[in-house]
Amino acid sequence: MSNTEWDNEVAQLPIALQDIHLTARYHHLYEENGNGEARLFVFQRGSDRYLLPFLIRALPEHLSPKGYFDIESCYGYTGPVSSTESLDFIREAESTFLDYCRRQKVVSEFIRFHPLLSNQRFVSPDSGMQLLHLRDYVAVDLSINADIRFAQYTPQNRNKIRKAEKAGYSIQYDRSLEKYEEFVRIYLENMVQLKAARQYYFSPAYFSALRKLVATDGALLLAVNDSGVEGAAVFLGRGKYAHYFLSSVTPEGRLSGVGNLLLHEGLNWAADQGFSAMHLGGGISAATDDPLLVFKQNFSKQMLPFYIGKRILDQKVYDDVIESWELNLPEAKGKFGAILQRYRWSKSDLPATH
Repeated sequence: MSNTEWDNEVAQLPIALQDIHLTARYHHLYEENGNGEARLFVFQRGSDRYLLPFLIRALPEHLSPKGYFDIESCYGYTGPVSSTESLDFIREAESTFLDYCRRQKVVSEFIRFHPLLSNQRFVSPDSGMQLLHLRDYVAVDLSINADIRFAQYTPQNRNKIRKAEKAGYSIQYDRSLEKYEEFVRIYLENMVQLKAARQYYFSPAYFSALRKLVATDGALLLAVNDSGVEGAAVFLGRGKYAHYFLSSVTPEGRLSGVGNLLLHEGLNWAADQGFSAMHLGGGISAATDDPLLVFKQNFSKQMLPFYIGKRILDQKVYDDVIESWELNLPEAKGKFGAILQRYRWSKSDLPATH
């Protein structure tokens, strides 16, 4: 299926189910990053449609026989979407998808569902998918007046926004993306300072593809003062919903509330574009006092449940792969049993991720 055919399938969904995370253009980012081959499963009966985008990857060769694969949703929020909530239709679509997985020798499947689409409802009770409410994420209602929305921020947030403005910072909408490399530089420097997990160090090919996506489906906002660019944020959107995607601020900018000013202006941009809501995501951890979560809650008290889904499709091969992984990484044996596809972790991943 070509990218155009893929995106045409998404465009035929009800507008309330369309989202940038479902598109071929978005999935191309993660193909470029080396996370797998992007595919879209489509099931149609009459006028009803069921779509499921995913990344498919060969299992690690040192742990399993050749020819076996697993499926994972890409970074962000995808999962199945259906134009109808008819249980019979959804079951028929799932059955067809599972037949496809058996032919492809798919061993396991992991999904991050979309909080705004609430698409965990498109999983039938007898699908074999284990649904787990992992945590709650923050969303902002953009349908309300901008002044009212600003008044609903926490007092601390409003003060930080004003502080950044008084410190001489302004926000520029970089339509030409001339300063895109500044955003990449600040982002990667911050990941090093934060000692972030490996998956957050995206490849040069990823950032090149993201630049193209921002040009068609997003915005790059820059926080600028006399010293130059001190912060930048990428926002993406399609259909009714926008997303606070990637953001980074220099240490100097953080002291002056630049991150607050960037997100505030990003919300104004999204409202001006006609989006009805922006998804901010959550924290780095599940803790209710996670600093990133608390930062986002300064902008909205609207919380949406975030679900993940796990499914083992070939129990024997899966068990064999887990056993091989534990033999190769005995220090992790028994410690990470809740992680479905833990066999993809190497020794270097464990301390950084957990």
